[in-house]
Amino acid sequence: MSLINGASPPPGLNPNPGRKNIYTCQECGGHLITKDLVPGTTPFIIACQVTHGCPGRMQSSMYRVFDPDDKLGHTHEWYKPILTSAMSPSTMDHVRKGGLLLRAITGQLKGAAMLYRHKKNRKTYRLITEALLQASAPVAENDLLVIYENEEGQTFARAKKEFDDGRFEHIKS
Repeated sequence: MSLINGASPPPGLNPNPGRKNIYTCQECGGHLITKDLVPGTTPFIIACQVTHGCPGRMQSSMYRVFDPDDKLGHTHEWYKPILTSAMSPSTMDHVRKGGLLLRAITGQLKGAAMLYRHKKNRKTYRLITEALLQASAPVAENDLLVIYENEEGQTFARAKKEFDDGRFEHIKS
């Protein structure tokens, strides 16, 4: 990240992806561990994500997490989404200004992620899930899709038959 005249980055901007943070709820005492996938702005306070129905707010530890060997598992991750018309105007504004969004890591992503490398562009992707498509051509109704993301946290969908046709190689389970 280039900074003008050696100035510090704006408050909340994490120029070091991969850093972990702990958010603790002031109401229920629950906590979650987050990891930043890309540089961006994350909030100091978020709604409770731990206890269903908890009206509390979770406060950031300001990235004061000691985990030099990366052994502390994270349950949520901050990612840079692709802007869509389904987003609220305030969310779109937040993302346009460098803001990241939070998502829980579910299913197989909590364990060792399945990683693939695109043979042509050499980028690495993490398999998220497979889904049934409910749409018209060019893929047919109920065709199986593979949902995957790149290292920047952008999510993509591709027909499973295309994903498995040789353009991706499996590199880790």
